[in-house]
Amino acid sequence: MAKSKSSASSATRKKHAKKAALDDEEPNPQPGSASQPAQRGQKKGPKKSRFEPKVKSYTPPPPPPKGAPDPVDLYLNGGSGVDAELVVILRRLGKRDEATVFKAVEGFEKWVAEVGRGEKGVEDWEKDLKEDEVVEVLSVWAHHFPRLSLHPSRRLRLATLSLHLSLISPSSPIPGTRSALLAPLWLDQQQYVGAWCCSAFDGDRVVRSVARRSWDSVVSTSPPSTEENEEAEEEAINLQEQSAPIVAFLTDLIFTTDEPTSKDPEGTEPQTDHSILRIQSLQTLAYLIESPITLEESVIDLLQSEGLWDHLDKGLEGSAAARKAAYDVLGNLVKREEDVIGEKEGLLEGVSRVVLRNCWGERDG
Repeated sequence: MAKSKSSASSATRKKHAKKAALDDEEPNPQPGSASQPAQRGQKKGPKKSRFEPKVKSYTPPPPPPKGAPDPVDLYLNGGSGVDAELVVILRRLGKRDEATVFKAVEGFEKWVAEVGRGEKGVEDWEKDLKEDEVVEVLSVWAHHFPRLSLHPSRRLRLATLSLHLSLISPSSPIPGTRSALLAPLWLDQQQYVGAWCCSAFDGDRVVRSVARRSWDSVVSTSPPSTEENEEAEEEAINLQEQSAPIVAFLTDLIFTTDEPTSKDPEGTEPQTDHSILRIQSLQTLAYLIESPITLEESVIDLLQSEGLWDHLDKGLEGSAAARKAAYDVLGNLVKREEDVIGEKEGLLEGVSRVVLRNCWGERDG
């Protein structure tokens, strides 16, 4: 019997042939698979239990914070094994609470003293390891020293500078502490040297005495010229070389506004009184000008700034101590052998204008 001819048009037949070819290329889905819904009468797949643990998606950790790393972490990463109590003390040195930091300084001083005294029955090699540990951990102490030496708390400044004095003393029971605190790594940082020098002019008499002894024991005013002098000044601060970093540090303090730079909502950290630091900075500048060193260009630039001599103006909101410190700067500048005021253009005119306007009405000294 002959096959009957389809009544569909040629376009319809081509469409059906193309669809059949596509169906032949795709694999037949298995019944009950995920891609094909279950038909009527088929068994569905097993249900998920609500007691099964949920698989959490991986969340990458946040990137490390930018800025200077914690010196304690750097110390521990160096492979040094320290006791947990010492790590806690070192961590507390960077806290904001004044009582916490004071306890940390006391704890660190106690730990250093115990190592210096030594324990009975301890072998010499064990004592040497402990002393080396003290020298290594001084990197953490030097990192926090600028902030602690100029802290608003008097008792914290006194404890900090007293411990610093014992560490840099040539008669320290632990050898190497003086060299560690006078290492080029720290002397190249203006915050460290500048705060040390500025602390020698603290407003408190007792704190100033301790800080001045500490500074005078390490400072040298004569540049090394011979090999003997270089060997003698290996563990000293050369004032001629460090005058520029110190002046840069003083400039920031002199021209800092009285507004607090950081907020402490909990009230655990006393706010810095910039007027007190400004007086210390002016007194330190007068000390540099009085010392027998050659004035660097940074010192001349500071002396030529208009804002420096505004501290002589009684009409501004300044204390008598600040004006006295500014007059000390001017007096030491005039006493120098070289005529700094006359040689620098505009310096004499600017200074004389402020002095003549205020000196006749000055009643505080």
